[in-house]
Amino acid sequence: MTDIKLESQIERLKNRAKILKEKQRKARTRKMIELGALVEKAGISDLDSPTLLGAFQELKQKSSQKHVVEEWKKTGESLLVLSIQESLKPLILTLGQEPGPEDRAALKTLKFKWNPFRKEWHGMGIYNEIQEKFKHLSPHIEQVNDF
Repeated sequence: MTDIKLESQIERLKNRAKILKEKQRKARTRKMIELGALVEKAGISDLDSPTLLGAFQELKQKSSQKHVVEEWKKTGESLLVLSIQESLKPLILTLGQEPGPEDRAALKTLKFKWNPFRKEWHGMGIYNEIQEKFKHLSPHIEQVNDF
């Protein structure tokens, strides 16, 4: 091989390594954000760093006990489901244009019901997620406070 080909291959390998390193950095950052969110959800974000580190060390020691981990998982799953349910709000969705079959199916999957008299959809959802999912239909979303 010529020097030019070798240099080209070396450069490509360096670029691949750079891209891989960036992906790993982003994955680590995403993981750290998720862990921070869990600390917040657990209601322990007001504890100082040494206290949290001590608690995490104890958590690490107990994590070798399978039955303890299984119990933590059950509790955590229940709390996450409850958290999702609490974040759902009653919404009224009026669309700027007629939804196609796929959009109607998506609304029904989300348990939204069509009100033919008022020409609007009613259901429980997260405002920003519904706004983003149906933005192509120019939605007007009203959050109902007295439900």
